[in-house]
Parts: sequence; structure tokens; C-alpha cells
Amino acid sequence: MLFILLGSKIFDLSPELLNDKEVMLAVTKLYGPLFHLASCELKNDKEFALQVCSIYGKNVSFLSPELRSDKDIAMAAVKQDGTAIQYLDDELKNDLKVASLALAQNGEALQFLSKEMRDNKALAITAVTNNGYALKYVSDNLKKDKEVIRIACRENSQIVDHSMQSGYSEAMYPILQMIKLPIVYADHDTLKDKDFALELANQCGINIKYFSPELQNDEEVASAAIHQNPWALTFSGNDIKRNVGLVEIAIHTDVNIKKYSYISEAMEPSYNLDEMIAAAENKKKPAEHSKNSIEQYL
Repeated sequence: MLFILLGSKIFDLSPELLNDKEVMLAVTKLYGPLFHLASCELKNDKEFALQVCSIYGKNVSFLSPELRSDKDIAMAAVKQDGTAIQYLDDELKNDLKVASLALAQNGEALQFLSKEMRDNKALAITAVTNNGYALKYVSDNLKKDKEVIRIACRENSQIVDHSMQSGYSEAMYPILQMIKLPIVYADHDTLKDKDFALELANQCGINIKYFSPELQNDEEVASAAIHQNPWALTFSGNDIKRNVGLVEIAIHTDVNIKKYSYISEAMEPSYNLDEMIAAAENKKKPAEHSKNSIEQYL
């Protein structure tokens, strides 16, 4: 006799019930992984397997080896959960149609594919379009591909914008310091290309955090980053933090940036930073933000 607890209810699943399609389908709908309790007969039933894998893709892992190599079942499973591709046989993992469907559902399913598949640019683009962090799993060759990086980094500005809206102005630097953006997985040498860095800085100013020291001190790159997001000043080089014009642009947007920017004392003696900050505070009060959690990005 087998008893299972679902919520506040106890279910008695006899061997007969474990072989009952209607009962096991209902149980699977309540909690997908419970399909593993099904009888061997049901685990070898293709029609039933299609149903339960459409409900919970990872149920494909409980099927017989024969059904795990069935393309129809594979498509149903990865459509529901792209990471279910890890339980398929190698032939299906290397099937472009199955892989594309899996990556469109969950880009991080790329980690379960072969080295050759991770070097397929079309698949890489599908993956990073779904989830920029899938850039971590593309081949080293594609981590140098500007198109792939560009698409992966489209998500950067959305992550940062959400953080800016969800956090306190005073806590923004610690938040941005802890966040790991998809660009961190891009090839470092590729990010040394100034024209490409400019493009990425215009896309999301905080991308400057991942640039080389030389580009972090480049006025054109830093200007683009700071205009896109004034908090980019906190990740810019010391030469930029001595640039009165760029410092003013950043601090006039949010005076709290001064606290974390470590603005150099090498500024011209005639430049009164405190007066500029006072003027900024009078001109614009820091915006209040909601306290929604940003843990999903940390």
C-alpha cells in the first residue's frame, strides 16, 4: 500500500491505481514528478507519456529508454521545459529541431548540449534571445561573436532598469556592484574594441563595469555610459572621475552617486563640488522607489 501527501490530503495509491491512466494523470496534474510512481506499463505507453510530458517535461526521465528516444515525446517534453533535454538520448540532443524548441523555452538548456551544438550560432542566438545568461554556455568561439553578445546584452538594461526602480537610491551602488550581468561571460578581448564598447555603453551604461581599464578611462565611452545611466560614473576610471562635466551630469541626476564614486581630489581647486551638489539637491530631490526584491538578479 502506498500513501502520498498532497497539501492537506492523503492519497492511497494501490498498485491498481498506479496503473490507472485517469488516476495517474490526475496525480501528475497535481504534482508533476509523481509520475515516477506510475506502473512500468504506463511508463511504456507512448500516448500516456505524451500527456504527462506535456504537463511536466522532466517526466521524460522516468520513461523507458525506448520512449526517451521518441522524437514526438521529446518535443512535448522540451516544449514544456527546455531543460528536459538533458534526459534525452544523444541523438535527440543533437537534433536541431528538438534543441531549438528547448532553447526557445529555456535558453540555459544550452548547457546540456554537446560542444558542437554549443558552437552552432543559430542555436546560440535562440538561447541568448530567451535568456541573456545563456551566453555562459555558448562555445568560446561564439563568446567572441559580437552579434551573439549584442543580443545577450539586450537584457542588461532591463535588469538594471528593474533594479533602479526596485531599490533605494542610497543603496543603488551596492545593488549594482552585486548584480552579475550577462556581459560578464563575453570574451574580454572582444570587449576591448572601442566601437563595440561604445555600442554596448549606449545600450546599458553599467556595461562599463566590464570594460578594460583603458576604456573605463575613455571619455567618449564613459560619456555614452553616463548619459545612458549616471551610475556608470561609479564604475568609470579615475580620469573620468576628474572630468568636471561628466561628474556634473551624473550628480545632477542623483546626488547619492558622489558617495560611491570616490571622485578624485585632483579636480581643479576652483571647482567646488559641494556647491554643485547643493545646487543639484535643490534642483531635484532623489526619487523614491519601491522596495521590491531584486534577489533574482544577484
